[in-house]
Amino acid sequence: RASEVEAKYKHHAEAVERQIEVCNELLGDIGSVLDIFSELKLSQRAISGRTDALKEQCDRLVSEREKLTTVSGSIKERLDHFDRLEELSSLFHAPVSASSDPHAILKGLEDLDTSLAFTSKHPEYLESAKYHAKFRNLQARAMALVKSYFQESVAVSIAECKASTLHDADDGSGQGKGQEDGGDMTI
Repeated sequence: RASEVEAKYKHHAEAVERQIEVCNELLGDIGSVLDIFSELKLSQRAISGRTDALKEQCDRLVSEREKLTTVSGSIKERLDHFDRLEELSSLFHAPVSASSDPHAILKGLEDLDTSLAFTSKHPEYLESAKYHAKFRNLQARAMALVKSYFQESVAVSIAECKASTLHDADDGSGQGKGQEDGGDMTI
């Protein structure tokens, strides 16, 4: 009987030993997993740090791009005054007639005044004096154009008034005003 009890305890001790070995293996696996988690946590922190640095760099680049866009727009706006010369020149050297668009002429005169004021205020630009002189010459041409436009418009208006007066006179009893008493009609 003692050997039976001893065999039973021996068998139980062997089972406990196997469970201890399994538990030790599990503890080793858990330790390995914890080490992997620690490495992942360190990697995550490093990646988070790099992400934050990259975000800051992107924010700086966006800010710099906005500044450059503003500077570029400012430069373009200033250079537009010089680029306008050709457009205004073709407007004011075109033949004028009473049917010409007065709004385009007025807009051109406004642009010309703005460009003259700009070149006058900014003599530090390399060819500012040259362009100022060209704009002045163009201004004289524009004034001649306005004068010509005005004269032609007045002439067309006078012709229309005469035609309207003659037409009204012909629509009457066959005689114009002033002819009822035998006088001559003068306009």
